[in-house]
Amino acid sequence: MSKIPTQTTIAGKLNYYAYRAGFTVHPQTDGTIALFDIRAKYYVFRGARQRAIMFVSDELRIKARQSFKSSPPPM
Repeated sequence: MSKIPTQTTIAGKLNYYAYRAGFTVHPQTDGTIALFDIRAKYYVFRGARQRAIMFVSDELRIKARQSFKSSPPPM
């Protein structure tokens, strides 16, 4: 991932960016959103849509940082 998207962009495409971060989005009947971790196979978040967007944004930032650290140095 070259550039971390803004929270406005994530809000417009929450399913797409959540999947890139490793989650599936499950809207609940009470208006909240639940995020299911694909790798761990359990729910990791349930709350308001705006907090879900912040959660996905933070996870994308962490993934970008990890991939940057694991990439080989330029020659």
